[in-house]
Amino acid sequence: MTLSLYRKPNQPPVTERVLVVGLGARPFNCNGRMTELTAQDGPVMTTHLRVLDQGVLGLSDPHLVVCALFAPMFDDSGEDAVALIERLQTLGYGGRIAVLGPDLPRPDLVEAELRALGPGARLTLIAVAA
Repeated sequence: MTLSLYRKPNQPPVTERVLVVGLGARPFNCNGRMTELTAQDGPVMTTHLRVLDQGVLGLSDPHLVVCALFAPMFDDSGEDAVALIERLQTLGYGGRIAVLGPDLPRPDLVEAELRALGPGARLTLIAVAA
């Protein structure tokens, strides 16, 4: 997986730690160790919502958490953005959150609703082309 984080022109490179929840091809394995993936701008770690706790958050120490707006149709785990945001708020996470979703008719309303769950301007909704 390659993840490129936006940087303003002429800004020096910054290593940012990214935690991807519910999207990774290689998530946490059964014994709870993280899988670190190669990233363009820093380490990317993946996990699932069901194992995300204070220990995982502390170990990964992310600057950015990425998740899907909706849980995959084949997955009944409930790993959607609302569940993740609620968990991150409970755990006291203060970093940025990026929510990946389909092209929506009113993304501003969806983003406002997600921000109202607690993260405010730290949350960004990103439309992903199909």
